Amino acid sequence: MIHCATMKIGSRRPCVWGLGLGLGLAVFPVGSKAAGPASPSPAASSVASPPPASRESLATVRKRASAAQKLLVIEFSAEWCSPCKQFEKDVLPKESVRVALSQVQFVRYDAESTVGREAVQALHVEGYPTFVALRTDGDVASILQGFQTEAEFVRWLHRVAPDFEPSDRLMMRARATIPDAEGMLLWGLRLRKRGELLDAADWLARARAVSGATSDVVARADWELRRLRLRNLIPRQQLGEYLQQFPSGPDAEEAARALLRLGPLDALGKAAMARYLDGLLRPETAERVNQLIYRLLRAQAFAEAERAARYLLTLDGKSPYYLDTLAEVFHLRGEPKEALKLSSQALASPQVKESESLRQSLSQNRARFERSRREPPAELLQPDDELQPWEKD
Repeated sequence: MIHCATMKIGSRRPCVWGLGLGLGLAVFPVGSKAAGPASPSPAASSVASPPPASRESLATVRKRASAAQKLLVIEFSAEWCSPCKQFEKDVLPKESVRVALSQVQFVRYDAESTVGREAVQALHVEGYPTFVALRTDGDVASILQGFQTEAEFVRWLHRVAPDFEPSDRLMMRARATIPDAEGMLLWGLRLRKRGELLDAADWLARARAVSGATSDVVARADWELRRLRLRNLIPRQQLGEYLQQFPSGPDAEEAARALLRLGPLDALGKAAMARYLDGLLRPETAERVNQLIYRLLRAQAFAEAERAARYLLTLDGKSPYYLDTLAEVFHLRGEPKEALKLSSQALASPQVKESESLRQSLSQNRARFERSRREPPAELLQPDDELQPWEKD
């Protein structure tokens, strides 16, 4: 699950809304100083402590980042902000985060200190924690709000770190005699933000075609170009083609989610999901696979859902969770006997004897299976209001 908690300025009560199956976003008030709910994350690493809050002015830290020719990333937090404390305890010490932060100039501000309040006002920060990325000319490259997991924060840092140059220098880089795929990609994205969509598409296409460019740059240029086209062209075709070409690309998960939200898969969609599953079915991605199965079921992609569920059982054939997931696949496909058989195996698991809540949950599912009406679980009855890729700009 993805959880993001932000303590917002000027509000006095939490506002929570869902993003569809298994996903949630919660916003919590800054002014109240009430503790927000803890977001689940791996055990904290003790390899390092967070850097202390800066006492330097925003102008001073900007000058230092500009001299180093690096993007300036600022974290705004407060002593009473529980999501901030959790981020600083569970995420900042991680080795992958430290490596990613080495690409940028990183500064932390206590938003209630003198210099922190000045920076909050200058950058119009509205909640904590907030992460602001500034280019060397002071322009805002990106803003990230709320608690971030290790993977989310590292991914954002890798995305924004190269985007440190002023527009005039980046334009020269993109137009250099020797093709610079990353420069073209960044310039295309800069133009997209300005609303110059035709020119943006042209530069993204050029970046995608540069010989010798890294696979990540090519995959991202392809994805960003398709995001532009998705607004005007058939989404299924764009999403399916991307997954066929970059099944393990940096944006493959977003593309897969978007494709499944369009309803039952056509031939291209089935082939694309098969390619995506080929790269996804690994022991370390078991939780992502389990979540994906329910997205597949929502799209009535039963064959792909069964394949993913059976893979999970190769990892742990006695897991009541995985047995119940496969039972759900058979139930929604209209095979109640197989569903009930797997449900019985799940209920007989030793883990169930140790957890009354798990037994109740499995029993409720079994009751649905016994009715033989292909009745979906509660998760699939909730509206999926996650933004599609082409709606995010």
